[in-house]
Amino acid sequence: SFTTPIFTTILAILIFREKSTGLRWLAVGLGLLGAFIILRPSTAGIDPVAIYALVSSVLIAVISIWVKSLSRT
Repeated sequence: SFTTPIFTTILAILIFREKSTGLRWLAVGLGLLGAFIILRPSTAGIDPVAIYALVSSVLIAVISIWVKSLSRT
């Protein structure tokens, strides 16, 4: 669930055309890199439960963007 702000930032940049600087993209990239390191710290593979958690984080970000778009009207 700590990756939700990362996905929210990506969606806000893509959907709402919010300003994005190189520093913001660097922060998003480092956050995603950290999430992938946590998801797969070894060569054993990614646990399906971790994928469910990541997908739920993406869906929460989508809901957050959706609520923001609804509040504009």
